[in-house]
Amino acid sequence: MCNTQLLNWDSDILGVRVAKILSPRLDKARLEQCLQTLKTQGIQLVYWVFASQDTISHEAAQACGGFLVDEKITYYLDLRPLSSIPFPGTENPVALSIASYPELSANAELTALAMEIAHFSRFSHDPNIPEQQVKKLYTTWINNACKKRVAKVVLVAKLHHIVGMVTIDDKQGRADLSLLAVATLHRGKGIGTRLVRAAQAWCLAHNYSISQVVTQKRNPQACGLYERCGYRKDKIEYFYHFWI
Repeated sequence: MCNTQLLNWDSDILGVRVAKILSPRLDKARLEQCLQTLKTQGIQLVYWVFASQDTISHEAAQACGGFLVDEKITYYLDLRPLSSIPFPGTENPVALSIASYPELSANAELTALAMEIAHFSRFSHDPNIPEQQVKKLYTTWINNACKKRVAKVVLVAKLHHIVGMVTIDDKQGRADLSLLAVATLHRGKGIGTRLVRAAQAWCLAHNYSISQVVTQKRNPQACGLYERCGYRKDKIEYFYHFWI
C-alpha cells in the first residue's frame, strides 16, 4: 500500500498537480503501481524522499524514471549544554545589528536574499520547473515567513541595509532554521556565523532544546557554516521528483 498526499500549495505555485509519496520505502513494483495510481488521479509531479542508505528505494526510483533533485542533509544541535554560557560571536561589530524583521511583507532586499537561497534548491535543480516558477515559490515563501505563516520569526542582519537573514520555524518540537542567506557582496565577513548564533540565542530564549537546519549536499559553504557552529549530521536523505 502506497501512502500519498496531495500538495495544494505546491500545486498552486507550480501550476501542476503535485503529490508526495509518504511511504518511506518501496520496491520497483510498488513504486510503479503508486505512480500509476497518482497519474490516473491527474497528478503530474510527485515528490519522494527516503533515507540515503535505502538502496532498494534508490534503485526503484532510478528504474521508474525519477530525477534526483537533492541530497538533503539534516543537521541538529542540542542547545541545552549551551543554556548557561554566551554564544561566541554574538557580539556584533558596531555597524552590524541583528533583529527581528517587523514588516508583514518582504522588501526588495529580503526578496533578493530568498532568490539566492532558491539557486541551491531542488526546484532550481529540476530542469522541468521554469525559473519564473522557482522565483514565484521563494517570493511567496519569504512573504509567508514575514506574515508568520511558515515561520515564528525572521531575523535580519543590517549594516546600512539588510545583508543577511534567517527564518526560524517549529518542526515537530525542534526550532528549524528554514531559510538562511547572506548577500553575495558581504560574504566572508562572519555575518552567516553571527546570524546562526543569533538564531540559536532566539531558540534558547523561546524554550527550544534542539535546533535543526536542512541544507543541500551541493552547498558545501552552508554545510561548513553549520558544522562550525556546532551542528552535527542527523540524517541524509535522497529527494526525487517524478514527472508522470
